[in-house]
Amino acid sequence: MIDGRKNRKDFASIVFETYKDFAENTSIHGLKYTVKRDVGTHEKMFWMVVVLAGLGGAGYMTVLFWNRYTSNPTRTSILTAYAPNTAVPFPAVTLCNINRIMADQVEEFVEDLTIPEEDVETIRRAIPQLLSFTSLDSRKYNISELMVLHNVLVENNYNDIGVVMKKITQPCRHMLLKCIWQFKTVPCDRLFEHTLTTDGHCCSFNYIREYINASRRPIHTPYNGFNTGLKLHLDPQIQEIQYSSLHSSGLKVMIHSPWDYPGSGSIYKIVSAGRQSYLQVSASKIICSSDIKRLSIEQRQCAYSDEVKLKYFQLYSDTNCLSECEEKYLYDKCGCVPFYYPFSRRRVCNITSIPCLKDSIGTTLVNITKACNCPSQCEDIFYSVLSSTATLGREEAAPTSEFLEDQNVTENSIALYIYFSGDRQTILFKDIITSTIYLLSSFGGVYSLFLGCSFVTIVEILYYCTLRLIVNLKLVGRIDKTVAKPKKEDPKQKLWSYEGSIFLN
Repeated sequence: MIDGRKNRKDFASIVFETYKDFAENTSIHGLKYTVKRDVGTHEKMFWMVVVLAGLGGAGYMTVLFWNRYTSNPTRTSILTAYAPNTAVPFPAVTLCNINRIMADQVEEFVEDLTIPEEDVETIRRAIPQLLSFTSLDSRKYNISELMVLHNVLVENNYNDIGVVMKKITQPCRHMLLKCIWQFKTVPCDRLFEHTLTTDGHCCSFNYIREYINASRRPIHTPYNGFNTGLKLHLDPQIQEIQYSSLHSSGLKVMIHSPWDYPGSGSIYKIVSAGRQSYLQVSASKIICSSDIKRLSIEQRQCAYSDEVKLKYFQLYSDTNCLSECEEKYLYDKCGCVPFYYPFSRRRVCNITSIPCLKDSIGTTLVNITKACNCPSQCEDIFYSVLSSTATLGREEAAPTSEFLEDQNVTENSIALYIYFSGDRQTILFKDIITSTIYLLSSFGGVYSLFLGCSFVTIVEILYYCTLRLIVNLKLVGRIDKTVAKPKKEDPKQKLWSYEGSIFLN
């Protein structure tokens, strides 16, 4: 019979002998004292506690380093503060008249309509109420007058409110009187194009509507100073009655990235009539290391332009994403979208949708925007603007600059200068705080501090737990097979051996 208890005892003794061999030769400090023969039991227990305490401390530090690696993996530092101006594009500039409806153009539009005589005054009162379409206007509206206007517009084949608003808004050719870019006078219609924004119809410079043409490149300039950038002579056409949500007269100037839709998220400045305004622009461009892209969007808390797909825009940006989110929200609520979302292919709202839009735009829209899944861009360009103004000289103070000397400068004229304030821009660099190499070196330092071990220790543990243990177990089996059992003595053989020894003697 096979004695199972003996086999178990043999296996346990082999495991202990393997552990003893490991403890005597490993690089883990203190472990050899737990198996030394000349060390007492209490001393062995003390060293076992020391080793376990070191293992616990190393494990705790490992958890801390791992949590830091997974929860806060990126940092942003200044790569250089001396990048040339050509390292970043000149910002897009969008001009919107604060007075959104021109009285003389309203009269021209009304005269071209076929209107029953009794409804003419109602139409005149209702047209300014079309400002209720815009997200920033809180003007009250009279739904009965608006419905009269709606019926008249339908009868005159004006089914697109955007077309109506364009007819009663100041056109770019009337706003822009003279344009100079990089020392050269350029026809304004070559620099500016008509655009739609949340403020209605506006005029934009260096704005790439990439939902139309993503291959177009933005404009750059190597120069700085108020005489080198964009110089504009503007006429806001001030009128007696201002149709605006702002108690001011002049223009709203939005400074934004060339690829971003000029909406509520853009930086803007108000330039007043009869003033010359200087907008000093500085830029910061952020770039990322290759290690950043290996992280998930949740870890780095940002997205690359090719990672998140938008419905209308070809390249991702958080501003365009928020614009799409607002457009979708309004469509879900009202079954249509306002005319100032030119990228949308959904049905454009008409006058009958104004009550729904007014209920949805504003605080409700701000709340829904917060719920949009629009992470910030990993690589982006940020513009900051410092503005200053001065009174615009007229006849009593003749301009000394060639810019305005041939212009009809009136008390309502605006001279606008937009330029880079310095010849150097800032490049920021985003990198991971705890890279894989940093994490491994941290682990190595921790386990070396608490236990004195290294990477070779891992090899030792694997070696003694596998190969060495298997070799020891096979040796035991081999010894068991080769050792023969003792035989009983044969008396004849014993006698023969005795006689043989006598004979030999």
